[in-house]
Amino acid sequence: MTANDDRSTAVQLHTIMLGRQLPAETVERLKLDVSPANRRRIERFRFWQDAQRTLLGELLARVLLMEHCGLANEAVLLQTDEYGKPALAGRPDVHFNISHAGEWVAVALDGAPVGVDVEHIVPIDFAISAQYFSPPEHEELLAQAEADRLEFFFSLWTLKESYIKAVGKGLSLPLRSFSVTPIRGESAELRLAGHPSRDFHLRLFPFATGYKLAVCAARPVFPAKPRHWTVEELLTEFLQHRRR
Repeated sequence: MTANDDRSTAVQLHTIMLGRQLPAETVERLKLDVSPANRRRIERFRFWQDAQRTLLGELLARVLLMEHCGLANEAVLLQTDEYGKPALAGRPDVHFNISHAGEWVAVALDGAPVGVDVEHIVPIDFAISAQYFSPPEHEELLAQAEADRLEFFFSLWTLKESYIKAVGKGLSLPLRSFSVTPIRGESAELRLAGHPSRDFHLRLFPFATGYKLAVCAARPVFPAKPRHWTVEELLTEFLQHRRR
């Protein structure tokens, strides 16, 4: 079954926490099961957290793709386009996206374009808002109470990044070229050239303290909450699928 077989099925959203450092022998073994590009990235990282985020992100995506498409791991051939957007080779009906920040990794999967972004909330200079946000977004940010401004900034940033990742244009799509406003609770409206978009839909998800999580999808059918995995659950599930 593919995601297009049931248009009422919600976008899949999964998260996993980094956890403690995996044993070196486990990482070496699992590196053989990921794409060559990510294998090279893992080997180049200086810090284990960077390597483990990349490893867990691909393993989680592979488990979801194997389950969703009924494939063996060897048949999950991942590729990226000129903008770096990941795709499953030979399956234009399957779309997925990966994001990671701090202690968290998130993966979204659907039968139509989808983007996911997780951000770690850290102190920032609000002056960058005028550079990266559209005028309506910048005005709405400045209208927030000072105590709420940092949370609002990262809500907005995460929603915008999820849209950029959904359309797959990377840095070629300026952040100021579209607006996400207003934000009301978990929902927000995407506006292109000043008009509401009918092609993409946005959702913020309540998430871990100090983080923001957002999804942009072509279908407005979102889950109530992410499905959270532990590292142990993921590795067990991956190894079971790999043996099939």
